Amino acid sequence: MRLSLLFPALLFAGLGISVEAQEREPFSIEHLVRLQRVSQPALSPDGRTVAFTVRDTDMAANRGRQDIWTLDLETKGARPVRLTTHPDSDHSAQWSSDGEYLYFLSTRSGSSQVWRIPNRRGEAEQVTDLPLDVGSFRLSPEGTRIALTLEVFPDCDTLRCTSDRLEQATQSPETGMTFDRIFVRHWDTWRDGRNSQLFVAPIENGRAGEPVSVSAALDADIPSKPFGDASEYVFSPDGTRLAFNARIKGKSEPWSTNFDIYQVAIDGSGLTNLTEDNPAWDAQPVYSPDGRYLAWRAMKRPGFEADRFHVVIADLQSGERRALTDDWDRSVSTIEFSQDGRTLFATTDHFGQHPLWSIDVKTGKPTMLTGPGRVESFSVGAKTIVYSLASLKSPAELYVLTIRNGELRELPKINGERLANVALGEPEQFTFIGANDETVYGYVMRPANFDPKRRYPIAFIVH
Repeated sequence: MRLSLLFPALLFAGLGISVEAQEREPFSIEHLVRLQRVSQPALSPDGRTVAFTVRDTDMAANRGRQDIWTLDLETKGARPVRLTTHPDSDHSAQWSSDGEYLYFLSTRSGSSQVWRIPNRRGEAEQVTDLPLDVGSFRLSPEGTRIALTLEVFPDCDTLRCTSDRLEQATQSPETGMTFDRIFVRHWDTWRDGRNSQLFVAPIENGRAGEPVSVSAALDADIPSKPFGDASEYVFSPDGTRLAFNARIKGKSEPWSTNFDIYQVAIDGSGLTNLTEDNPAWDAQPVYSPDGRYLAWRAMKRPGFEADRFHVVIADLQSGERRALTDDWDRSVSTIEFSQDGRTLFATTDHFGQHPLWSIDVKTGKPTMLTGPGRVESFSVGAKTIVYSLASLKSPAELYVLTIRNGELRELPKINGERLANVALGEPEQFTFIGANDETVYGYVMRPANFDPKRRYPIAFIVH
């Protein structure tokens, strides 16, 4: 088994910076807290603009907040523009099919709802106004529908039934909790009897209609709890179907990894389990651009959540299925089709890094596209890919990759000014032989202003 030994990098992951250390202030916890977190890049349909989320910390108010930013990729010297400025958080931006609007999640109405804003700035307008928080969402390719996830009590026929029951619970003098099934708690998330269900609603003139559950027949959470997100469900290219992954609860849920891939029509009919033959984990379905193929990540060993994820592709017309990356000794984290359908882009762990790869759909051959660092998220366009990259020399920043020739370009740094006068020691990767003669990879992070003649205490972290 290959181990990853990440030295104090666990605390400072992505925060190192090459500097003239003697002239700059050593990196501190306050610097860490004040860093702006860049995430969720989303390319516009024409590929000219990228939208992304920036999380900042209001030290005086002791809270964090998120905003949607955009950057013109075509204009030389263009700078990032903050699109939303509301005191509450805005995040998870998605483009409308015509590129005129950005849809996003916001708590500005007092609950988490979907909003939209013109891409050239303007006033935001509310898209959903539901009695429950919207957990995540996706727009259909043609822009006439929205898929969203809501936590509901399975025996409730309406959303109002769930919201009323939650309100009654807050008014009750009782503080005890009763459980008649497991999970009782997953990590730090307590179960309260609700399921996260997948809904579909029509959209007209920027307003969502009444949502209809398309997963109510399953005793499952979509997306999975507690860390699931909108990558676990997807519209087909023609907008008539949805594919998603789900694990049936039952008595075995706490020790089961049996997630399956389901497909369902947007009206909730024709629910089909596509991976019933695999008792291990199947996750993150993605359609090819022509809708003929469905790819997903799959494990082979039931009940073992650290098993390797490989890529499976199914022909939805013939039913033929093949394992694309069986011979590749990497566990795939995220996948996305190229717009011509010939390539899958993916991220994996790789010798202490987490690069972006291209995988030939015909042969399964992988090609590494990025160098050192961790690709945290990416968005695929017709000609380019925009991705966020963090490393031991920089917090997450945005880069653009030209698909045709592999050329990489760093976009303007969001944290450039905040780190201009800050020093962190240089990281160094090392290896040693561990158990079973396996090569173990680690990092040493020397302190800023490091003096090789001095002796320093060591913080030793194994993960």
